[in-house]
Amino acid sequence: MKAEFTAWNSLDYAELIRQIRRELKIAKHCCAIYEEELSRFWPDDGKQRELMIAQFAQDNGFRLRFILTVYAQSSMKSLANGAKSKS
Repeated sequence: MKAEFTAWNSLDYAELIRQIRRELKIAKHCCAIYEEELSRFWPDDGKQRELMIAQFAQDNGFRLRFILTVYAQSSMKSLANGAKSKS
């Protein structure tokens, strides 16, 4: 399936491609794009989102790996409390 991108987003997609290429150069072939950024381009509407992201990656010569990171609520509280105690 070929992803359909609207013309008004073409500059945003070009900037995303530049951002990914910059980070790949700096981080030696690894670049993380987080949900906030992904949702700007591909809203999580449950309609073949991962396929569209994969097509974008392929079209631009990137390899893609989806990684889901889940933190337990108690872990997040520990992280927040650790940050507060250091300040």
